Amino acid sequence: MLLVLSPLACAEKPAAADQGRQFIDRSVVSFPEEHAGHRLREAHYDPAQWENGVSLDYALAQAPAALQFNIYVYPKGRSPAADALSAAMNEVEQAIRHFEKSGEYAGVQFGDITSFSVPAPIGSRLDDPHEAPPGSDFDNELIRLTTVSPTLDGRRCLLSLTRKTVPARSLAYVFYSQLFLIKVRASVPVAAMDAEDFNAQVDAAVTRLVPQMRVDNYGACGTIQLALAADTGDKDRDTQANALELAREMARVQRENCANNGPDREPVAGREREILVYPDGTWH
Repeated sequence: MLLVLSPLACAEKPAAADQGRQFIDRSVVSFPEEHAGHRLREAHYDPAQWENGVSLDYALAQAPAALQFNIYVYPKGRSPAADALSAAMNEVEQAIRHFEKSGEYAGVQFGDITSFSVPAPIGSRLDDPHEAPPGSDFDNELIRLTTVSPTLDGRRCLLSLTRKTVPARSLAYVFYSQLFLIKVRASVPVAAMDAEDFNAQVDAAVTRLVPQMRVDNYGACGTIQLALAADTGDKDRDTQANALELAREMARVQRENCANNGPDREPVAGREREILVYPDGTWH
């Protein structure tokens, strides 16, 4: 797996308690042993190669045993979502082209890259943000900052290839969530499954399983850091500016799923987890 880790920038004046700490000291990646009939066959994490994250192999419900379905959850860092998704899909293509050059794959054909959305791991606080009552510019901006999208938008690409003389159908998906990339690869021999059934079953599995990938980040990223507005002499205006800054930071902490410190969440029945501990200097 190819990985380019994007550095994260802290605020210009970190809190004294955060001096010497990394933006993220560790991340806890958790995932279900079974969900919607899809069963975890194997999970792999190598602490010596933490940048590769966690790889998961699931057996899909009602799918032939020959169908291979893998999820990769690995750190990316702060990035505009569109850039992160483009980079991730490029990684997918580079990896597949590498196997093609090595002779593992042949006749690789990539289809169009399309948008693909699943329920977000953390849902919106509003039933429907578009139906929020109209208010002042301040109210509207506060709602915008504190509303979390109910969907996680990703990318999907259909491709075909031949592996060891066996023609195969394949799908690739990428998502960006909680400072991590989530990549899904699925493939099946053409003879084992028709295209319509393959596409439908894999799309459904991605929709069910990707939202179950949770990343809890611990470090200075969980500290609320405020850049208070300069005193303009207008008390109401200054109060609103500071309220928006606080809302912006609280939304950032929730979006990145960060906690300043404290124990890891207790293990949850039916879920497994891997803890990624980062060497000093990884996040800065």
